[in-house]
This record gives sequence, C-alpha cells and structure tokens, in this order.
Amino acid sequence: MTAVKTASIAAELSQQPNVALAAVVHALVLSQFALDLRLYRSRGCLQIQTTRPHLAEAADSQAVQSLSQQQTAL
Repeated sequence: MTAVKTASIAAELSQQPNVALAAVVHALVLSQFALDLRLYRSRGCLQIQTTRPHLAEAADSQAVQSLSQQQTAL
C-alpha cells in the first residue's frame, strides 16, 4: 500500500510542478530551521531523498504506469 501511495503522489506531483516545488521548499524549511523536531508539534510528511523509491510492489498501479510513460517520453 505504501508503494502505491508513493507512486500516486509522485505521479500527481510530476503533473503539478508548482505544487511539487512548494512541497519541497516546505520540507527543506522545516528541516533547515529544525521545525521538524516536534518543536511546534508540526512534522512534515514529505521525505526528500536522492534515491528512487522501490515501486515493484505497485508495478500494476496506474500511477507507476503513468510515471513509466513520462520517463520514456523524456
């Protein structure tokens, strides 16, 4: 289920670059200013990693298929 959610979020954000940028900036600000340490009882749900998520579990999902199509189109 987590792989399907990850793929769905990635597919949606790839279609909305303004929202993706805002989400990345938000996560970086929380991290940079130590606001992700539950200091203000807020914790971001976005994790930024430089590795690709393992989505084999969700290979049949529409989101993974959409991401694959986008990658081959580049």
